[in-house]
Amino acid sequence: MNPTLILMAVRAALRLARAGDQAFGQYARDRDVMLPLVKEVQFSDRDRVRGFFDMNPDLLTADLQPAWKSFNAQPGAPRIPGDFELLAVERVRQETLKNAALAPLADDAAGLWLVKQWSDSTRPVGPLARMVLTIVDVAAEFAAQDPKLFGIGGNAEVLVQALATHVAEMLPDDPDAPLGPRELLGERLAAMFLKASLSALSEHPDALIEQEHVQVLVKSTLPKLVDSFPATLEEQVKWRNVMDALLGPVANEAMSLVAQDPRAYFGRQFGDDGLLGPLTRSYLQSAAELGLDRTFGKAGAVALYKATVSLAAARPELFVGTPDKSSAKLLAGVFADLAVVARDHSPPFDRDLIAQLAATTLETVGREGSTLLDPDKPWEKVLSQTLTPVLASVVQALRTSDSGALKRLRSPASIESFVRILVTQVARTPGMITSTNNVEVNRLVSAVAAAMAADENLLLSQEEWLAIVAAAAEEVAANPGRLLGVSGAGAAGSLLATLLTDLVRVANEQWKEKGRAGGTVLFGPTLKESMLIAIRASASQSAAALLNTARLKDLAEGLTELMAEKLGKFGSKEWLCVYRALIMQVIETGTLATLDETTINAALAAPAGVPA
Repeated sequence: MNPTLILMAVRAALRLARAGDQAFGQYARDRDVMLPLVKEVQFSDRDRVRGFFDMNPDLLTADLQPAWKSFNAQPGAPRIPGDFELLAVERVRQETLKNAALAPLADDAAGLWLVKQWSDSTRPVGPLARMVLTIVDVAAEFAAQDPKLFGIGGNAEVLVQALATHVAEMLPDDPDAPLGPRELLGERLAAMFLKASLSALSEHPDALIEQEHVQVLVKSTLPKLVDSFPATLEEQVKWRNVMDALLGPVANEAMSLVAQDPRAYFGRQFGDDGLLGPLTRSYLQSAAELGLDRTFGKAGAVALYKATVSLAAARPELFVGTPDKSSAKLLAGVFADLAVVARDHSPPFDRDLIAQLAATTLETVGREGSTLLDPDKPWEKVLSQTLTPVLASVVQALRTSDSGALKRLRSPASIESFVRILVTQVARTPGMITSTNNVEVNRLVSAVAAAMAADENLLLSQEEWLAIVAAAAEEVAANPGRLLGVSGAGAAGSLLATLLTDLVRVANEQWKEKGRAGGTVLFGPTLKESMLIAIRASASQSAAALLNTARLKDLAEGLTELMAEKLGKFGSKEWLCVYRALIMQVIETGTLATLDETTINAALAAPAGVPA
């Protein structure tokens, strides 16, 4: 059917749906005038339409001539589905134009007639008519909830028009044609897509959306999804279940992306289909073929979709020229890779968490890890080469110990945050996972995990531990072989593990002995900052620091005891100032000055960065 008819029908219904109280009342009265007129044209009364144009041949414009020839079955004229509706709607429009008071509403009257005929018809209407009525219902529902969506120049009308323009590509409109599974699916998908998209627009009321971008997204996603519907009943059920679970959230995300940065996905270099449409379609098809429950659930699938489009936006050069083929290859590689990661690490991690971690990895690699992506085969092993070493190290750490703050790492949110930090550093420094047996990642995770396990009194919050992990990862990456591999057997012998664990043990001992009321300051932000100072100071002098770890521990113990004795005069600020002033002296010389009030005052009086 000609898209003009669809737009007429939708616009007419939307005008009624979005009108304010006063405007609606006036329009309702106008409608009462119009409807007796249009009711004279019955859905099956073809003679009235033929007679009208026989008497008014000048109204048969070039656009209407093909429909007229098809309607009259002229020899050699191609059959145009919906020829009668197209001509009948034009008749209603022309009749309305004759009434000066109603002339401004001519298009609305024509569209309203079409909706009324389809709604009131006693004979079956075609799949296309059913879909248009569905679009009208959904649009009217949202217009009632949020009238601003359909205001002048509203993005919602842009979306509805874009969808209506391309629904004809999904369905036949012959009411006598059997309503097959693809027709039913098309109607279903259109409604789901429209609902989700209108929800996204209601969340981004100030978004600027151009119709061209929405047209491309709709055209390159929904009709081709319908075309790909499988033939067998078993596959149809699985495919439809995945669409029911995913299309709404995925469409919502897609429309949000269009609203926020359309140029990132519809640049000219991507051709007529843009990038977002093929990627969205390929994602849904891949998820349906794989089966939603085989590797991830709904939440994980939506997270993966967001991460995939983020990767595409970050690395558009991977898709230039053939976004369709590139999208399919990328997703095939990602899903295959994800299956391997899930197989190897589920349990102890559930599949939803692994999907979320995979999404985190994709986003991070796209943003940080350009060297990890092979320009020739960017979709191969993106996850396994980055995520697997990190997960393996975390699993080993959790199996080794289950005490102290390490228990907190067993929650999905904690693991996701922990892994995000490590994956980000790995993406920035690929050498961390290309060394033999990923020893840097293993030792880094083990060192932090050992210190967390020692934090039996939970002196540091989860956020503070994550800050320590981030600082340790950054220093390890910048100083390979120093904090982790100077000497000692395995991760337990690394300088990083010794520094962190010794500070935690000093803090634990003071807390057990004196408690908060006893004047101890080595907990929370102070303990976190002391660890950051120790990590950064030791990274540049690792050999000396490893030789003098016992003295570094003595420094922390002596300062903590002294502050507790002078609790009315000194506190955490002074502790950190003196620790910062003396730590390099201890590392470089192995000697520890007498810790007393004179030492504290000298450190406090010294210029910043100058040892006392």
